Amino acid sequence: MVRRRWKRRAVLALLVVVPAAGFWWWWSGSPRATLAAGEVAHAVAFSPDGTLLATAGSGTYHPGRDEVDGVIRLWDAATHRQLARWVAHTNFVTHLAFDPSGRTLTSAAFVRAGAPPAWEVAVWDLATRQERGRTRTGIQPGGFPVASPTGEVAAKQGGWGVLAVCDARTGSELYRLEADRRQLNCAAFSPDGTLLATGGGDTSGGGPSPLWWTNGDIRIWEVGTGRLVATFNRHSGPVEGVAFSPDGRSVASASLDGTVKVWTIPGRKP
Repeated sequence: MVRRRWKRRAVLALLVVVPAAGFWWWWSGSPRATLAAGEVAHAVAFSPDGTLLATAGSGTYHPGRDEVDGVIRLWDAATHRQLARWVAHTNFVTHLAFDPSGRTLTSAAFVRAGAPPAWEVAVWDLATRQERGRTRTGIQPGGFPVASPTGEVAAKQGGWGVLAVCDARTGSELYRLEADRRQLNCAAFSPDGTLLATGGGDTSGGGPSPLWWTNGDIRIWEVGTGRLVATFNRHSGPVEGVAFSPDGRSVASASLDGTVKVWTIPGRKP
């Protein structure tokens, strides 16, 4: 009798969970493109003219040196065809940024050895793929707080999975957003400052997880009101980086599942 009850309960649970999971998958939307960025992906950036997409992931691990190839890839943003690939650092690349002219790309990687924490920063000539210079800094490039392009507001971590949006001039908190159910990892403003993208997920495992609740969402927010505009959830790992396209119609996300996905923002078709 107990076994029959258990079976009935199991069937009922499946009847509830499976449709709910399917609805969540449908509701979260499908990416326009999925790019293979490496074993894991930490960073993504669009070029100022929107023609290129840069991604940063990992390559071969070298246990004897306790190093991993930090790999940068360049993609055609329209066709999603890979144009170039090179090893930029001996550790995970955590940040990418194009200069305003689109001629150079800056990459930053965490330095494993030594204390306090440091980041290695390199500048690359995109025409030749040659390094222009390299230095170290104790300040994490691309970390929080994140300033809006308008200069009016800034976003900072407000606690476990929470993003606080503040007045950039006074520092006073305007409102808080539940950016992720577990952990907030990254945020980016749209070029016009009207939207804010957040990415999260539990990074303690260092990679993809079969436990869906540890994997992060990409959430799009309206800056003026704090209203949630869209939620995307098709990664099988935490989201480490987000970036808007220059026209503000698309957002790209980098995940520890090794992929970079490109999404169309509702109401802003490319």
